[in-house]
Amino acid sequence: MEFLSKQMKKLREEMGLKQKDVAEQLSIKTDTYKNYESKRSNPSMDMLICLSKLYGVSISYLLGTELDRGCCIARKTQNSFSVNLRKMREAQNLSARALGNEIGISGRMVSYYEAGEKVPKLERLIEIAQFFQISVDELIN
Repeated sequence: MEFLSKQMKKLREEMGLKQKDVAEQLSIKTDTYKNYESKRSNPSMDMLICLSKLYGVSISYLLGTELDRGCCIARKTQNSFSVNLRKMREAQNLSARALGNEIGISGRMVSYYEAGEKVPKLERLIEIAQFFQISVDELIN
C-alpha cells in the first residue's frame, strides 16, 4: 500500500496539516497516523472512509485506482459493504464458495463478510472490488 501512504502524505501537506493535526481530526493517536504514512500499518475500511471525508477525495483516489479525485463520500457502514457484496455476488449467480474460490478465500469468509461479522483487510477489499470490476467506493457505498 505504498501508494496509499504517499497519497495520504501528499494530501495532508496540500492542506498544510501536520500528522498530529490529522490524527486529532480523526480521533486517533498521532503514532497510529504516522504508521499509516510510513507503511507500517494500513487503515481499516472505516478509517479509509474518514480519510476520504477529511481530504475530500474518493477512496479510489486515495488507493490510486482512479486518477480523478472524485468527491467526498458520506460515511458508510459495514452494513453497506455487506449488502453490496451479497447483491453483486448474486447478480453474477455465484455461490459464496464460488466467489471465495475466485478471490482466494473460503466461502465461509464470504458469508462472514456478507453477514457483517467480519471486515476484510484493505488488500482484500481491493481484490474484491477488482473482481467485480468496480471501485472500492462503489463496493462500500
